[in-house]
Amino acid sequence: MVNNSRSFGVLGEDATFFSNNVDFSNTVDDKKVYYLIGKSSLTIDSALCPDLGALVLVNCSGVTVQNLSLSNIYGGIHLVNAENSVVTNNTVTDSAGGVLLQFSNNCTISKNIVIQTSYNDEALGIISNFGISVENSENILVLENYVEQNEHESPLISMLSSSNCTIAGNTLQNPLYYTFPIGIYLQSTNNTNINNNTQIGTNGTMDGIYLDRSLNNTVQSNTFGKAGIRITQQSNFNSILENNFGGLYLYEGYFNNITDNMVHSDIGLTLFNGENNFIARNVITSGERAIKLFNFNHNIFQKNVFLGVSYIEDWGSTVGDSVSTNVWL
Repeated sequence: MVNNSRSFGVLGEDATFFSNNVDFSNTVDDKKVYYLIGKSSLTIDSALCPDLGALVLVNCSGVTVQNLSLSNIYGGIHLVNAENSVVTNNTVTDSAGGVLLQFSNNCTISKNIVIQTSYNDEALGIISNFGISVENSENILVLENYVEQNEHESPLISMLSSSNCTIAGNTLQNPLYYTFPIGIYLQSTNNTNINNNTQIGTNGTMDGIYLDRSLNNTVQSNTFGKAGIRITQQSNFNSILENNFGGLYLYEGYFNNITDNMVHSDIGLTLFNGENNFIARNVITSGERAIKLFNFNHNIFQKNVFLGVSYIEDWGSTVGDSVSTNVWL
């Protein structure tokens, strides 16, 4: 394959789809496709593999992937069913994905640089890129990476159907004011810590964190500038603590703890269809409404501070003909 916009990649619904025989005779732009199966205690880097053009690791353990520079690759650096492996200090640019980890356990993705531009392949159902994606995995660390997205709306870091992971110390960048990607996206992901991440260049156009059908996660000490936090679709028992962000939207969330945050937006908190949430000691700077409620009952609001506008708009937060059932302390 020569001069293709996205030269090599593989898709599959589970780990069995990836047991393919792809030998070194396959090349991309005169460099070899490394499609390795069942390897262990292996180091892959630019010095040992100077002819590497694409990399897929399947059923490997104890592998370190480091110091590679890849571009125009469909899946970037792709690990499937990996154990105790590390992806560190690599650079991936202009690919459909930066680092993709699937069906894996006890792995680390750290100190990589991923810079992506737009990609649209309707035949494959792919409409945009991802930066770093973790799918169907457990005990994964995503640490101190730099991820930049341009011209499209997909997540910079995503975790799908995963658990017991950590996303920490990453820097996320969206230089363009007219695009709407998500910073960190969790879907059906539980018991994960998201802390000390920084999002820059947003101009208010991104969700810093999006929790979708995700439980028991802790989001703490992140700085998102004007980007907000979105919690939807039965994302329950999450803790949102000590963050600095541009507004919070909660829809169908229950038993969440939203405490000690700095919130600044035209509407500070937008809260729909939720119950038994604890919202306390947040400093909310708003231009239109401090809080907007709709059908949001049996929640506790305690010692929140309103700077600027302190107006609270309450639509339908009632039970029968009674007044709002929220507790304001």
